[in-house]
Amino acid sequence: MYLAPGDPASMRAAAAQLRLRAETLGRVASNVDCDVAALTYVGPAADRFREAIATSSSSLHSMSARMVNVADTLTRQAAVVEEQQLLQAARLQADQGMY
Repeated sequence: MYLAPGDPASMRAAAAQLRLRAETLGRVASNVDCDVAALTYVGPAADRFREAIATSSSSLHSMSARMVNVADTLTRQAAVVEEQQLLQAARLQADQGMY
């Protein structure tokens, strides 16, 4: 019998780092949105600029949300790996007690 592979603690640490980076990305995108909204730049070029920034900002917010989803999945899977390891260790201990 072998233990389920994986390192739940490292998985949780990676999820925390990913979540932190996602929050930073979302915050930067929001700051850019605020800065662009405060501009007094007008005219057709300004409209194109705002549209381009809005598109990029939307992509950044979407990426941030996907990163949080991946971090959540990683955290859930760490719990699954940990549970499998505990169950396998308990079975191994019980099997050894029988001999």
